[in-house]
Amino acid sequence: MTAIRNLPMFEGIALVTGAAQGIGKAIALRLADDGFDVAVNDVPANSENLSEVVKEIRAKGRTSSAHLADVSVEDQVKGMVAEVHYLVISYLTFLKMVANAGVCKWARLSDTSVDEWDRVMAINGRGTFLCYKYAGMQMISQGRGGRIIGACSVAGKRVGSIFMGTYSASKFAVRGLTQAAALEFGRYSITVNSYAPGAIETQMLDYLDQNSSMSTGSGPGSFTRIMTDNTPLRRIGTTTDIAQLVSFIASKESAFITGQTIAAKNPPHDIVRQSPSADGEPALTSDEREGPCAGRHTHARGIGKAIALRLADDGFNVAINDIANQASALAEVVEEIKQKGREGSAHVADVAIEEQVRNMVEQVVDTYGRLDAMVANAGVASYTPMFEMSTQEWDRILSINARGTFLCYKYAGKQMIKQGHGGRIVGASSIAGKQGSPFNPAYTAAKFAVRGLTQVASLEFGRYSITVNAYAPGAIDTDMLSFVNPSGRSESIDDQFKQASPLGIIGVPNDVANLVAFLVSKESQFMTGQTISINGGVYFD
Repeated sequence: MTAIRNLPMFEGIALVTGAAQGIGKAIALRLADDGFDVAVNDVPANSENLSEVVKEIRAKGRTSSAHLADVSVEDQVKGMVAEVHYLVISYLTFLKMVANAGVCKWARLSDTSVDEWDRVMAINGRGTFLCYKYAGMQMISQGRGGRIIGACSVAGKRVGSIFMGTYSASKFAVRGLTQAAALEFGRYSITVNSYAPGAIETQMLDYLDQNSSMSTGSGPGSFTRIMTDNTPLRRIGTTTDIAQLVSFIASKESAFITGQTIAAKNPPHDIVRQSPSADGEPALTSDEREGPCAGRHTHARGIGKAIALRLADDGFNVAINDIANQASALAEVVEEIKQKGREGSAHVADVAIEEQVRNMVEQVVDTYGRLDAMVANAGVASYTPMFEMSTQEWDRILSINARGTFLCYKYAGKQMIKQGHGGRIVGASSIAGKQGSPFNPAYTAAKFAVRGLTQVASLEFGRYSITVNAYAPGAIDTDMLSFVNPSGRSESIDDQFKQASPLGIIGVPNDVANLVAFLVSKESQFMTGQTISINGGVYFD
């Protein structure tokens, strides 16, 4: 027998539905690589393929079992979850459910029969509901939290074809269900999220190609061509792209993300390799700065420091930025980076001033020879009613939060294009960039601007294998949080945010750093133009 070496630490038990092929199979194999024992499900017609997946998982040194069930039938889902629990009862660690099973119907609504509607909604909608329901019940009884993940689609965020009305409706249902489940299960430390793929190389794509050509007379492969032409880098995704996203959502590092449907679309083709190496790879992070009525974040604390140190842990050499009066704090973070065995350097600059940003990027390239990732984290906040806000205060906040991000994107993008091997650009939006917030109109407007800028930059830079995304934090335990009490209520602001979150917690800087680490990694290669919410379920996209 061949020995299995260097197995990852055991992470628990995962159940993946629709796992005999395609995305489900890729997810199951990836979770096995991550250290999970994996139970896999599909319908009896796919039993042979399912058995092969079990063999592949076991070949990785993990335990696996096959469970035949129709996810649209309640007794079968209930029995399947009970079977998985019975098989692993000694562990009491059934902690992940990936409800991936789904079907697609290509037809105009006017040509869709009630039976066809019912079939698609039963599998995609009711099936996800039943998986969420019985996995949630089991996880609650275990008392150890868990992760529940559903399969949405880009068609569940925006209808892209008149021939996919039933499918789109079912995937919109998954989004709503995911939000409702996140609210209900959050108190038990169970997060509920879903993934929303674009065009992926699967049998479903072959089906869409065939039916598209017949419906529109556009020739074989027309659907793939349309989807490819509508992405910045002219390619469609792979099942591995989705498995990598699910791996992150299923991990401990996604603990402060719940109720979200995360899109995986518009990918680059050639990725920049960013795994730890002897040489390291340079990343540039800028951080939030002090100003009147502003929460003060330097690299001595807060989100920026957490990101810089996490990227160093991940194998990057890290150049860090702040304004002049934070130079001593910046130097301390450089020392922490160097203690991790990575190179670090401090670059004093005001991100709102074009010449300083251009010079900063040039200095980083002069120091390290290249730039692979830019994290534009700098920002200020001001909690001032609109009638009391001066034009000067508005201009100050927009210049740092919006113009500063624009300049970081611009000069990092130019450098990455010049290098010719792609890159990652990440910006700082906010929950206030997704939903208007009273008493801070300039901050809200600026963070909405970052979202729009991120989408535009992803379209412009995509052809060069550069992805551009942003993170949108909610309440994070930093100095800035103490400045936030626009309502004037006397109770602790921490308590207010905890009560608003279904998880009953506020975030910590490492929660955001974990997300950024994923966004700058090679595993996020199929994600661009997205602003990812990380807010404990306070707001759903």
